[in-house]
Amino acid sequence: MEKSRGTSRRISSGSKKATSGSAVLMGRKTYESLGRPLPNRRNLVVTRSPVAAEGIEVIADLQAFDPDKVQGDVWVIGGAEIYRQLLPQCEELYLSVIPREVEAIHFSPSLSPDSTLPK
Repeated sequence: MEKSRGTSRRISSGSKKATSGSAVLMGRKTYESLGRPLPNRRNLVVTRSPVAAEGIEVIADLQAFDPDKVQGDVWVIGGAEIYRQLLPQCEELYLSVIPREVEAIHFSPSLSPDSTLPK
């Protein structure tokens, strides 16, 4: 997938308020962890598995996904593999820093408030 430029739609990673009314793109495990589609958003779920649920659209091939065919912005909301694949194409990054340690088995790429997006 080539990076969107010019008048094409943005692919970004962001917050609840910013994503309201826009498309949110997530992996299947992130969708399942939410338990339901996010309200007031177009929910795009990347998965090779057949998933049928009201309020979501399945993206079977992330490499073939074209953000220009989505009206408005596309916000990437997880998980780790989706971030890894799409961060180089993001035009903006909204990063929330929560000062605590948690146990996890999956991690997003290492970022800080001063990070620049990978190219």
